[in-house]
Amino acid sequence: MMLKKEIFEIHAVNENFNTLIERFPNIHTGNKIILLPADEERHLFYNGTLEIFQYLSTKFDENTVNILGDDDSYRELSLHSKAHWVGVFMISSILAPIFTNVVSDYINNELHAEPKDEIALTIKVVKKNNSTTSIDYRGNSENLDKVFKEVNKLSETNESDKTINTK
Repeated sequence: MMLKKEIFEIHAVNENFNTLIERFPNIHTGNKIILLPADEERHLFYNGTLEIFQYLSTKFDENTVNILGDDDSYRELSLHSKAHWVGVFMISSILAPIFTNVVSDYINNELHAEPKDEIALTIKVVKKNNSTTSIDYRGNSENLDKVFKEVNKLSETNESDKTINTK
């Protein structure tokens, strides 16, 4: 399957953990990876969001990973294409290197993505100063390395005073 045009965009966004905590009662300060809806207005998540949530929950401490909203508002968007719609994530910059490894493993080992398979994902990295950079990608699986490199560039190693809990 060949894409007509790859999408690879990096831009600042106004959203961060504090803005989500203010708006959603289930989000708390311990959450460092939050799965966000693909369509925020209608609160629709990509098909398969619960599967990646469960996968991430096996790799990180139970309080680290959360889904925006609650069971009553959770709905999935079914897209009838051969693309792997991985998800929309907000992550703490301290977790960037670990997160990219875990998501890469998920794409390869759980989704069994082939190099030419289409992958779509958005990763919003929140830095210590609460600035957020969004990296949006839709393209071939074989080009994901450049996405993960950009995410890892946003990592802050100076946050080593914080404990990272992984399983």
